[in-house]
Amino acid sequence: MPFEADDFYVGMIAYFTCNDLRRQPRIRTTNPTRDNKPRPFVCYAQCPFTGDAYWTCLTGTPNPQRRTVSRLWLRSPSNSAFRCVTGDLIIADGRCGFVGPPSAFAACSHKHDNFKGMSRPMLLPPGVAEVQQIVDTRGGLMPAREPAHA
Repeated sequence: MPFEADDFYVGMIAYFTCNDLRRQPRIRTTNPTRDNKPRPFVCYAQCPFTGDAYWTCLTGTPNPQRRTVSRLWLRSPSNSAFRCVTGDLIIADGRCGFVGPPSAFAACSHKHDNFKGMSRPMLLPPGVAEVQQIVDTRGGLMPAREPAHA
């Protein structure tokens, strides 16, 4: 079941396609991928000044350049597809992210996101901090640390 903007929180995991996110005019991206495959994304930050949400893609394909987040921080109900994940979570590319208002991501979730209520997998705050460190180290999109001056 898709989520609504009011359901949004940092650490949530949702399914989108890169193409759906790229077509959404309110979402900005550094991700060059054009792809119609539904993939899991994790929200790793929210800008305190604009409210924009920051998302990056997870993958199941290991690669020496890819960084991982400890599976210890994953919370997933027993009926979730993430229960079959045995190793750590793999960040596809910390440089490539998507940023926009939670309502834009909620609109994109209506096509492929099937989690209902408490069945949605999520990362606990220490896992979110690991994702933020990976993204920051790779030069990915991070929220401003202070408000922009006009």
